[in-house]
Amino acid sequence: MTGYEILKKALLRLGIKNDNNSLNLRAIEYINQISSDLRGNAIENLSDILSTNGEFCEAVTVGLTMMFTLTVGDSAANKIYTDLYNAKRAKLLSAGDTVEDKLPKGDSL
Repeated sequence: MTGYEILKKALLRLGIKNDNNSLNLRAIEYINQISSDLRGNAIENLSDILSTNGEFCEAVTVGLTMMFTLTVGDSAANKIYTDLYNAKRAKLLSAGDTVEDKLPKGDSL
């Protein structure tokens, strides 16, 4: 998914129009901050592909929406999107690490 697609989805959720592309630079900054938090790659412009992982892109979209709610001063929506982002972040970051118990092998036993 490209940065532009993520921006478009975030703005659609909030009902904000980006007619003169005034939010593009801020969106790139926010996307990179959120992607870094989720251990993903950075983008240089909105046409760059962030990831093909649907869960990762959804978490970034929710995070971007959360950041824009701060920008517009909508504290009620910010609470909702912050809680949603934290849940998606926890799920995404916990999915990668697994620990397996194994008995040692060798002649020393």
